[in-house]
Amino acid sequence: EYVFKYDKIPDMQPEDVLKIVDEKAEAMGEEMAKYQFKVLDETVKEAGNVVDAKGQKPSIDMFLDVLEKISITFDKDGKPNMPTLVIGHKQANDWKAVIEQSKTPEIDEKFNEIMKKKKEEYDAEQAGRKLVD
Repeated sequence: EYVFKYDKIPDMQPEDVLKIVDEKAEAMGEEMAKYQFKVLDETVKEAGNVVDAKGQKPSIDMFLDVLEKISITFDKDGKPNMPTLVIGHKQANDWKAVIEQSKTPEIDEKFNEIMKKKKEEYDAEQAGRKLVD
């Protein structure tokens, strides 16, 4: 909520009004995002899809655990539609470094095994869908 004081209105320029509107819109957006992440956090915990790092630094095993817990869809050619993971900027850089440093044939094999399992789950889910006339 913002109240314009009558005595200040005559001296205001359009830029002043736009600045106030921008500031209030940004604050409202921040509050909305906080609320959405709070609800998302509660939902994820309720579903049991939380990977608790317990203060550990990011690792490739932790990343693979995350992939095991999430749902992954596939396109018509069988390629995974990798989901967007929402994390902080610093954490994103840490995770990117871990993933880049962990490119080995063994990790590729583990990743491919997870994707194979996810594809089987996806195919089973699609086969069980009921089409509506």
